[in-house]
Amino acid sequence: PHWFDTVPPIATLGRGSPTGVACYKDTQFPEKYRGGLFLLDWTFGVIHFVSLSRDGSTFKGTPEVFLRSVGDNGFAPTAVAVDPT
Repeated sequence: PHWFDTVPPIATLGRGSPTGVACYKDTQFPEKYRGGLFLLDWTFGVIHFVSLSRDGSTFKGTPEVFLRSVGDNGFAPTAVAVDPT
């Protein structure tokens, strides 16, 4: 953020290739995931979860790795969707 009117990021994940974001408001996952963000990273084959907490008129986020590839086959998430059923 180099300019005074730039809103700071909710969370900083470092280098990567962001490919998808979903705000999770359903009930299939445990309650700790409700209202948070799932962020996909194609480069490193990771899905991050960011839990949100209010910070004045905006939010702060606490990132954690939700899913990461293992082994030699790799994983490159490119899109995300939440089924409302």
